Amino acid sequence: MSAAGICGEATVRTTVEAISVFILCDFGHKDINALATVTGKPLHQGGIRGRTEATGRGVFIATNCFVREKEWMNAIGLEPGMEGKTVIIQGYGNVGMYAAHFFKQAGCKVIGIKEADVSLMNDEGIDVGELASYKRLNNSIKGFKGAKETKEDLLLHPCDILIPAAVEKSINSDNAAKIQAKIIAEGANGPTTPAADAILQSRKILVIPDLYCNAGGVTASYFEYLKNINHISFGKLSFRQESQNLREVLKSVEESLKEAGVCVNLKPTEALKHYLDSASEADVVASGLKFVLETAGHGIMTVANQYQLCLDVRTAAYIWSVEKIFKAYEGAGLSM
Repeated sequence: MSAAGICGEATVRTTVEAISVFILCDFGHKDINALATVTGKPLHQGGIRGRTEATGRGVFIATNCFVREKEWMNAIGLEPGMEGKTVIIQGYGNVGMYAAHFFKQAGCKVIGIKEADVSLMNDEGIDVGELASYKRLNNSIKGFKGAKETKEDLLLHPCDILIPAAVEKSINSDNAAKIQAKIIAEGANGPTTPAADAILQSRKILVIPDLYCNAGGVTASYFEYLKNINHISFGKLSFRQESQNLREVLKSVEESLKEAGVCVNLKPTEALKHYLDSASEADVVASGLKFVLETAGHGIMTVANQYQLCLDVRTAAYIWSVEKIFKAYEGAGLSM
């Protein structure tokens, strides 16, 4: 190799090393937006309030989307609405614990909790608030006095809503024919095998698929990403102004009624009072989750009806997702 060739190779290597150092220093961990690339962080490191409970909340929102629709409930033999529905949850970790809270809050009865070391049953409903406190103190639900321990496989126990929120493939071809739930809300990733999915559909059991049902966590992570790249908490610039606007509206209505001869003292409801006095970033996250997941749910149901997929919600969810991506590319002029 000539001297010129050696010098040229060294120059190229030096240039590449210099560029690498430049990228690492200016576009790596020291970049102002670097925190946004990792989500689920503690609050003091750029995390977002409402992320912890987001997946469990999302399981509830997604399930409620279907449960309140009369057409879908008629297809599986249930009455619309959450009130009085019985729920069994497999896995009482972060997802299962918060899902239990939101379903109970909506008027459901959580009658069973299945964990790796113990299963709990109470046909009258488990006090999930007390159970959550017990789990935090003891790192287990074993020994909880508010329910009886059982060796029964709770995946097969009769209930309206079954939430597998633990491990993949827990519902498979061996047990799918024995499941007695009317709705399966997939809180875990891949809890139902393809063979089991086909069996459940043939038995008129509604499976709300994981790619939609447990998307609350990743949606909240997206909100965290937005918070990080914008460098400001959600609501920080608007809560005070919105609160004042609402107070002025109430005052204006009250004064207008007095001018019409109606003397009344308008008081905000508890929900409005909370917003006026205590609204937080977590409220914005909860509102955003509801909007995103309900929009997705309605889209999935529309596709299922359009393509006459009956209870094959998983296929409907994939079609709806792919169509959204295609329309985005088409709108940008990138499709053929």
